[in-house]
Amino acid sequence: MRDLMAWDRLKEHEARPHEPPSFQIYDPTATDLRNEYSHFLFTAVELHDALRGHGASIPESMRRTLQRKLAKLEQEARQLDLHQRCLGY
Repeated sequence: MRDLMAWDRLKEHEARPHEPPSFQIYDPTATDLRNEYSHFLFTAVELHDALRGHGASIPESMRRTLQRKLAKLEQEARQLDLHQRCLGY
C-alpha cells in the first residue's frame, strides 16, 4: 500500500496543471490501492475474530504478540489515511 501511495504522489507531483499530458497510459493505481486496502481490512477483521474466538487455544504470549503486531499494522494504515482516500470517509 505504501508503494502505491508513493507512486500516486509522484504522479501528482509530476502533473502539470493546464497542460495536456505528453502521453496517456493506463494507470490502475487507484483501483489497486482500493483492492489492497479492502484486502487488508478483511484480513484484519478475520484476525481479530480469530483472536477473540480462539484466543484461549493460543498461548498468552503469542496472542499478545499477534495483537500487538496487528495493532501496529492498523496504525500504519491509519497514518496513510487510506480510509479517506479509498472509502471516501
